[in-house]
Amino acid sequence: MAQSRRSRRPPLDRRLLGRLVDALELPSDLLIDVPRVTIIGALQVTVENHRGLAAYRPDEVSIAVAGGVVRITGAELEIGVVQAHEVTVTGRVAGVAFLAD
Repeated sequence: MAQSRRSRRPPLDRRLLGRLVDALELPSDLLIDVPRVTIIGALQVTVENHRGLAAYRPDEVSIAVAGGVVRITGAELEIGVVQAHEVTVTGRVAGVAFLAD
């Protein structure tokens, strides 16, 4: 089975990638696999660059991300939108925490 060009390329060194992002004045989350968490008041949390839902309860949602888990706590939490790159949680948000691996 033939390999794609992308899979044959060696991965870029993280330092080089960081310098490239800085030089081009791009947001680091575009090129480096890091989560972006957007909080809208106590009503909504959106997590971009996720790796899937780790756990769900109406008072706690855990979302897997590179380097750990984003844990959202509150009440009446619901999963609103789940897309390949984005998860939105709505409800009465009490807290958001990043738990590193």
